[in-house]
Amino acid sequence: MVFKFSREGPNWECFKAIYTGFTSASTGRQFRFNEEDQANFNQQSTLFLLKPDLAETQWKTEDAGIVSLTREQFIEVVLEAGQHKQEQIARYWT
Repeated sequence: MVFKFSREGPNWECFKAIYTGFTSASTGRQFRFNEEDQANFNQQSTLFLLKPDLAETQWKTEDAGIVSLTREQFIEVVLEAGQHKQEQIARYWT
């Protein structure tokens, strides 16, 4: 079975809303969230899990360029990113 991706309808609108990104309530920074960004968030999250001594990361934002985020700040941003994605899914897929 071949899945044909359509650039119309609720799924496309949902993807666009997710990929637009989000503003982090905890940092006040704007983050992109397209497929590549989501993969990068996952990779950095994995690195924090695998390396407990890793204390911070550099991350590109849309409004302030590259910023330093502590482990705790990054984890909070990841949680906010997940919330952003789930909100869009709930909005467009219901």
